Amino acid sequence: DSKRLTLIDVCQAHESFITSILYIPEESYVITGGAESRIAVRKIEGRSFGKHIKYIDSKGFISYMCYIDDEHLFASVGGDTNIRLYNLNTLETESLIATSHKGYVPRGGLVYAKDKKLLIAGYEDGMLDFYNLKKRQLVFGIIAENQAYWGLLYNAQNLKIYAHVKPGTIKVWNFEGERPM
Repeated sequence: DSKRLTLIDVCQAHESFITSILYIPEESYVITGGAESRIAVRKIEGRSFGKHIKYIDSKGFISYMCYIDDEHLFASVGGDTNIRLYNLNTLETESLIATSHKGYVPRGGLVYAKDKKLLIAGYEDGMLDFYNLKKRQLVFGIIAENQAYWGLLYNAQNLKIYAHVKPGTIKVWNFEGERPM
């Protein structure tokens, strides 16, 4: 019911539209990715967005971000298709995971499978890629019959990956018989 909602703050974080938003509870950060190829970090103070902390430049627009809590990192993937890892202590780029998806936009999302130590990314070219976080490299990929990924979710309770691949269709995979890391 909209009558129960009260607008408490408005923040102008980017010059163009915001493409991704992430909350880091331990730091009270709201991190946003924008179409103008940068990430904005703001510190929540009380009930407001508080102060701007830093802008981080990126290569291309930011499509998705995810929080890697046990490593104190966050990751982004965007227009150049590479995955960037950022250190939450320094708010600097820590490392880059190069991908082979040149020209294909990451449309399906970026999620962290904490129990498996994997980053999972879905791409417009129909690939679902699994990256070893420790080694910072691709472990394996699967293709969705040349269908772009449009949404991605990992459920650690039942070890399943859910992906929206075309209108009205969700594919589900599990980690039974998984490949060795």
